[in-house]
Amino acid sequence: MMAKIKIKISVTVSDVFHDFLMAKKSMGLSEKTIITYGQHFSAIAKHLQVDKLIGELDKTDIESIISIENVL
Repeated sequence: MMAKIKIKISVTVSDVFHDFLMAKKSMGLSEKTIITYGQHFSAIAKHLQVDKLIGELDKTDIESIISIENVL
């Protein structure tokens, strides 16, 4: 069974992405994959305030992320 992810609501979207990247690097993912993740995050950052606290994200923010990811 996969462990549940717990997110601190007092961290920013950017902080969470940074932690995600560090975890993936420690798992040994290729540099190309890490770069691709960064490119996707940059695309999302054009449509979402990445300095926004995770706990402040709302339905509109999530829908915006989903619509951008479907284009990538």
